[in-house]
Formats: sequence, structure tokens, C-alpha cells
Amino acid sequence: LLEALRIGERLSSPACMLTPLFNLAELHQDRGEWEAAEAWWRELLAKAQATGYVIEQLEAQCGIGMVRLEQGDLEGALAAERAARAILAAEEDAVSESRVPLTQLSARLAAATGEVEGARTLFEQLFGEVEGQDPYVLARFRVDAAEALFGREPEYARELAARALETFRELGAGPMATRAEAILEREGGRE
Repeated sequence: LLEALRIGERLSSPACMLTPLFNLAELHQDRGEWEAAEAWWRELLAKAQATGYVIEQLEAQCGIGMVRLEQGDLEGALAAERAARAILAAEEDAVSESRVPLTQLSARLAAATGEVEGARTLFEQLFGEVEGQDPYVLARFRVDAAEALFGREPEYARELAARALETFRELGAGPMATRAEAILEREGGRE
């Protein structure tokens, strides 16, 4: 990924750098490396703004929101969600097919603010948006939902984690399988 960025820089092609930046941000986010993830999301946002790539701007704002939420900064996450919604409103035609990151962020925010039913509805919508596409992505979203909802709906969270674990094992995705297993091993939760 870093080599792809260097090639984009050598070619003076910021557009060639967008996908590697996205992948680096997501990689660090998946590892729980919040500062690095946010730095990559912000670099993606800057490059996307400079080149006029609105889908990547939306994705970057949502990534920043997810990182802020993970770090306990609810206001920062809400600000990123508002910025993403503004992009969607201004560029509806360009980003109408790229609502997945915003749906994910909105679901996580609903869970974080105690709107469990709203969160569950948004997560189910998210699953429907990616169903039949990349099974890894769907499983990642299931783990994300399970982590967000475990405290309020532990049985539903375990069901999601079990389904994700099955997919991760089939794909040989060890680190993500470990995340799913950790959810299944948790005790408690509030009903």
C-alpha cells in the first residue's frame, strides 16, 4: 500500500493515491490503531477534496467519525456525520450508491446514544446494502454491529458474531475471526 502511494506521488497523480489511502486507513482502524487511522482518513479527505472525488470525501468523513466514536468523542463523531450528510445532500447524484459508510456510522452513533432499535434497524439496512457482494465486508459489518449492540442486545450480538465467525473462518481471516470469537466469549450484557 505504501508503495502504491509512492507511485502515485511519483506520477503526480493524487487520484491514484485514493484507494491506497482508504485501505491504509481501514487497515489501521481494523487494528484499533486510532491515531494512525485518523491520520490516513484525514489525508484521504484532503486528497479527495483537492481532486473533487466526492465519494472518497464521504468515505473519509465517515471513517473519521468512526475513529472519533471509538475514541469516545461523540461530538466529533456527530460532526463527521453532519459533514458526510452535507456531502450527500450536495452531491446526491454522485454518491447515491455509496451510502454504506454513512449508514454504518449512523448505526454506530444510534447505538452509542442508546437508540437500540434505531441502531438495529440501520444495521439491518446496512447488511441488506452489502448482502450478496463481498462476504468479508458483510461479516465485518456484522462484527461491528455485534460490538456496538452487545451491551443492550447480547443474544443478537452473539448471533451476528457467530455468523461473522463462520465467514471469517471460511476466508482464512484470522484477526477478524479473533474479534468475532471475543464477542462470543463475553459474558453479560444488559437486557
